[in-house]
Amino acid sequence: GDATDNYAFSLIDENLRTVLEKVPKEAKVAVVSVVGAFRTGKSFLLTLMLRYLRHKTQFSEGDWLSSEGDTISEGNANASDPNAKSFGWRAGRQRMTTGIAIWSEPFMLAPDLALLVLDTQGLFDNETTMGLTSCVFGLSTLMSSYQLYNVANRIQEDHLQQLALFTEYGRMAASADDETDDPLSTEEKPPRPFQRLEFLVRDWPLFEEGQTDEEMEASMATYLEEVFAERSADDLAFTREQIAACFEDVSCWLLPHPGFAVTKLKYDGSIAKIDQLFQQSLARFLDRVFSAERLAPKRIRGGDALTASELGEYVRAYVGMFADGARFPQATTMLEATSSANNKNARSLAFETYNQVMDEACGTHTLASFLSHDSLLDKFRTAEQDALALFKKKATMGRKAAIDATKAELLHDIAKAKTHYKLMNDARNPFLNAHLYAVPLAVAAAAWLIRKITDTVCPDQGSFVAHSCNLAEDFLREVYMFVLFLTLAYLAFKTYGLSNHLKHLAKLALQAALGQVSDPHTSSSSKHD
Repeated sequence: GDATDNYAFSLIDENLRTVLEKVPKEAKVAVVSVVGAFRTGKSFLLTLMLRYLRHKTQFSEGDWLSSEGDTISEGNANASDPNAKSFGWRAGRQRMTTGIAIWSEPFMLAPDLALLVLDTQGLFDNETTMGLTSCVFGLSTLMSSYQLYNVANRIQEDHLQQLALFTEYGRMAASADDETDDPLSTEEKPPRPFQRLEFLVRDWPLFEEGQTDEEMEASMATYLEEVFAERSADDLAFTREQIAACFEDVSCWLLPHPGFAVTKLKYDGSIAKIDQLFQQSLARFLDRVFSAERLAPKRIRGGDALTASELGEYVRAYVGMFADGARFPQATTMLEATSSANNKNARSLAFETYNQVMDEACGTHTLASFLSHDSLLDKFRTAEQDALALFKKKATMGRKAAIDATKAELLHDIAKAKTHYKLMNDARNPFLNAHLYAVPLAVAAAAWLIRKITDTVCPDQGSFVAHSCNLAEDFLREVYMFVLFLTLAYLAFKTYGLSNHLKHLAKLALQAALGQVSDPHTSSSSKHD
């Protein structure tokens, strides 16, 4: 947004949905985001990161940096023909990114792990209010599992203070539904609200000539220890304690200057102009970030790893907190948004579990068969119990009243699904409407039997009685043939109707499994820029 709507955030839900739908249903999702000050090279870094990830996921051979050519033209606004394989970037003073952008393609780093990459608007420029800065930083941190904080030259005290400003909100939100916040309590402390934070210090000037990679990485660890060392001043010490209490892991990486040619306004993206030490250090850094040891799927408060659809619910809830303007929400509002998304995910997963059980029993599964009345009721009870047990396990955040309301919605979904599954099961009943077939078949059988009797007892040809018997036999033959014809025609008609009916029921069941059944509690509209 802009000043007219207090810089309100709006989500382009169609774009988010398009990206998330590309992730396999059962795969978990990791989210790497880059935040930092205006014009500190975030978008250029992300361009190199995307080139690295394309190389990594396509199992290409050779050097990743030059795997797509000797020039970094993708996204380069300074190039004559920038292509769309990257976030936009350019040298100079004008900013490139506004808001928060997600890369359009997920990267499958493992069969069960997809990676999403976020770029964020530059912070602390002369066009961005402090409120908007905090909101961009906050949203990015809420959405990511691995946050890269891009800073220039060194980690300064104001960097830590800005970070602590938001993380205090995170700490309050995480503990808002705890009965006690007593530091002396012996009860198990809640998990830290955020996962991994890494300071990426750009243009680090203090690497010495001839240092090995191991020596440089050791100096990085030493530098971080110095930054987070105990301070005598209470406010400085409290800032560090806040950050440490809100992230599961805090680390840093020092990246040397890429070379002054890269910072020129007309830089053409030539890899040869990038400093060699920068290339080496960047390669080690990217190997580290995207290693299986460090890159973890997104979790909420230490819970289960999220799938793409579950992540989408949280993103919608978080963006919704800022729909009225770039003011940081109250901690209780953050908790309610997180709890609401968590409960929706629990409801969706529980209902999906219910549908899976019923589909295999009497639904659209290829092995589904007809169940007797008692067997169907038993299967309904079992599926419902499994669904409610899973919901209880997952829906653990927020007020009990909100959880109970979501549980009621789940039970409503299950009740509607029961109707569909009962219809599908009845359609498989081999004795359904048997009386419609028994009467005409009995008439046909009687006609056939009487004809056989008359054929046996009637006299030979020549007499009036014999002639009458022949007429009766012909009439009876016509009767049972006509009845059989009508029965077969009726069966064909019913079979065609049953086929269409089963297709319709299967479509309804599929929609229910995908969560597309109309829900008065869920809004289908979204606000677009």
